[in-house]
Parts: sequence; C-alpha cells; structure tokens
Amino acid sequence: MVKVIAVTMDAHKPLPKSYLIASRLLRQMDGQKGSLNSLITSVNKNGNNIKQIYALIMKTIQNLKIIKQMVNSIDTDSSGNCDEFLTQILIADLMFGKRLEGIRNVPQVAHIVSFENKFKQILKNNTGKGGSAGSDDRVIVRYIRVNLIKTTLKKVMRKLVKRDFKQIEYNKSDITFEQFKELVVNLKENDFLIDYDFQNDLLVFHINSTKGLQELKLFTESKIVMQDKASLIAVECLQLVPEMTILDVCCAPGMKTTAIASRVKNNATIISYDKSEERIHEMETIIEKNGVNCCQINCRDFTSVTAEELSSIGTIDAILLDPSCSGSGMNNRVDYRKGGEDKGRLYRLASFQTRMLCHAMSLQPKRIVYSTCSLHLIENENVIKSVFRESEFANDYSVVHALPQWPTRGVGDYEFASKCIRSNATSTLTNGFFYG
Repeated sequence: MVKVIAVTMDAHKPLPKSYLIASRLLRQMDGQKGSLNSLITSVNKNGNNIKQIYALIMKTIQNLKIIKQMVNSIDTDSSGNCDEFLTQILIADLMFGKRLEGIRNVPQVAHIVSFENKFKQILKNNTGKGGSAGSDDRVIVRYIRVNLIKTTLKKVMRKLVKRDFKQIEYNKSDITFEQFKELVVNLKENDFLIDYDFQNDLLVFHINSTKGLQELKLFTESKIVMQDKASLIAVECLQLVPEMTILDVCCAPGMKTTAIASRVKNNATIISYDKSEERIHEMETIIEKNGVNCCQINCRDFTSVTAEELSSIGTIDAILLDPSCSGSGMNNRVDYRKGGEDKGRLYRLASFQTRMLCHAMSLQPKRIVYSTCSLHLIENENVIKSVFRESEFANDYSVVHALPQWPTRGVGDYEFASKCIRSNATSTLTNGFFYG
C-alpha cells in the first residue's frame, strides 16, 4: 500500500523573513545595486538569519542556469505574491537546499512544491551535460578584512585559532605570488592565510568557510568584514596617510569607504557622494556598524559639486571615483540579461564614466584613483584616454605606475596601459577590477 501524506495549505502562515530578504537582495544584485558581500552586510542586524540568507542566495547563483529552466517550465502567474526572484529562491531551496522544510504549507511555497516532479525531471535531463546545473563557480577563496577601528589582526587571528581555525604560515620573502596561490588553492575548510599583498589587515580562507565565519561574534560585531581583495587595491592606490582629505565618489554602499576609514583608524576626512537615496541608506547602516565616524555622506550628484564650495575644506588630497559600470568582472554576479553585453549600454556607461572623471579632474585633487569592476577596455583604459583628450585640466595630471609588484596590468595599445592595474579570478584569485 502506498502511504499518501497530505499537506494542508495554511493561507495565513507567512513566509519566513529570510526568504523575503534573500529575494530582495537578489533583485538588488540584478539591478547592480551592490555586491553580495555589501548587501549581506547591510542586513546584518535585527536578528536576521544571515547564514540562511547567504545560503539561499548562493544556492540560487550557483544553480541559476537550471533554475531558470525550471522557472520557464511552470505557470508563475498563479503563484500569488511570488515574483521571479522569490520564485528562484524557493526553487533553489527545494531542489538544492533544505527542501523548504517546515514551510511547505505556505501558499507561495505550496505552489512551487506542486511542480517538484517536473523540476526533478529537468534536473535529470541536464545531468551529465557539462555542469549545466550550475553557473561558472570561479570563486575559490573568501577574503576577510580586519576592521582596524575595532580590533587588530593579531587579536582576530588568536580568536580564530580558539574557534578551531588553523593558520597556514609562510614567509613572504621565501615564496613568489604564484607559490602563494598554490597555498591558497590547497586551503582546507578551516585553514586561513595572511594575504600576500595586504599583510596588515587581510586574511584568506577557503570559500566553504563562509558560513562558519558568519556565525562568529567577530563578524556580527563587524570586527571582520567580507570584502574581496580587489576592492582593497583602490585603498592601497590612495597612498593613505593620517589626516588626509578624500572625496569618495559613487560611494554607496560604502565598502571601500569603511576600508579607508579602517586603514587610517578614523584619522581622516572622507566626504562621500552618491545620488541613490536607497543606496545611501544602506551605506549609513554599514558605516555605523563598522564604527566609522570620519565620513560625511552626501546624497547628491557629484557633477553638481563645485571647486568653490569645496574651497573651505582646503586641499583635496585624493578622489576615489568608482562610477557605475557593467560589472562584468564580478564573480558569481547575478546576470539576468540575455545574450552578450549590450554595446550601446557600454558606450553610454563609458560616456558617463568619462564625464565623471573629467569633473574629478576639474576639482584639482592631488591624486585621482579611477576604479571599475568591469573587464571591458571601453570602460577602463579607453575612458582614461578620452579624459586626457577632453579635459582642460589634463596637462596637470599623468598616469602613475601604481603598485609595481602587482602581476596583471592594463591592456590595449595605450602608452600608459602598463601603469594601470587589472585583477581577475585566474591570475589574482579575485574579482575582476580595473584601476588607473
């Protein structure tokens, strides 16, 4: 006899908050309103189950290709209050996660569960077709930045060892960066290393350590921060010293801002600009959690800022410009666009980036660091070339050879290309960034 178990739908039972937050963050990632790390940091409050939220999003990203097939195979119109992002989150948990345990009688969930057999058939049909159950999973490491405002590297490492993490020690003078990469690739789940390039505040873990790290008090108290190494290149290029004045442009959600403040231990003046009110609110949360008190946040279009109004603050030591870009360098980036990158969109982005960099020059800072998380030459080296052709202040500036020890440099037929910096998953074990 076949035993049939009936699941009674409870129209009044709400969906757990973690699923709603995960779907909201997925939507924000789709709109390029922040990286997973920065968005997770922004909701790390009020008792939110960060471990579950992170797991739901990662299961979705890692299996996005096949999840899209599953979504396209069902009637989503009758699913009630369940948009495409929540649908993807629920399918990810049903097929690749905790199987929606304990919530199958919630109306939106019950609708998704009703297609479980169809999803299993799709999964079976895709087995053995070259990894089509997932997307490119190129991230093999987790970088943890120590928040020097709240603690020290030594204190963090001592606490990690007490929690059964193991430090893999090496002497930088005895190994090359390629040999360091071998150490990183061979990390076990609870192993960690001090980073090769940023030895004062950056640790390297196996990617599977993420959930365990998120459970630590060090993380919940923002004494450690999940931040890709590539983001810290900008901070290094600023050549920070105490009491600097820095304009932080297109600043939200504020991960680079917190890294700057950490490096100088709040002993600087950071004036931040971003025109997105929503992202500014996220940044305010992140700034507060990280103990940053040297930052003035302005919800404003940077191109409206004039040299006259800045004259009262004295010399501008540096501008960090991180304008909107295609995001093509971000590993595990959620990308719902069909087909290749829209060339028209790239040209519009490059035009915007050029305009922003020209305006930064017009404010006459001592140094400008231009940053994108794009791999496209048109948004990177080509923007710098355009600015030196178009800006009336171009003669006051030159491209300097940043971080000479960095292995991957700019590309293209430009005389300054070798002075620029690029990073990528293969060569530097990071997200793809450009700095000039």
